[in-house]
Amino acid sequence: MNSLSRRTGYAAGGPPGVKGNSFGLAEEVDEASASVALLNKGDILIHHCQTIHFSAPNISDQPRLGLLLVFRGAHTQDSPEMKDAYHKARALMESSPS
Repeated sequence: MNSLSRRTGYAAGGPPGVKGNSFGLAEEVDEASASVALLNKGDILIHHCQTIHFSAPNISDQPRLGLLLVFRGAHTQDSPEMKDAYHKARALMESSPS
């Protein structure tokens, strides 16, 4: 099990385990070292895109909705190579049984 932070580096990606998610983790994370954010209906949580985050299973009969907003500095550029690698990884994950 990994204990990850901005000091220990990136986590290896793996299948998401949830339909519609981009990526999961290749290895389990030590949940005992996690910070907990208890949210009520209608609450929001804002975090850095490299923050490992998860939630308990949705046990209601209503879908759990999410809204993704991305803010980037004007100096940033897209990497065609990285974008291509992302789409290839997504296609592989979506074609594998979950």
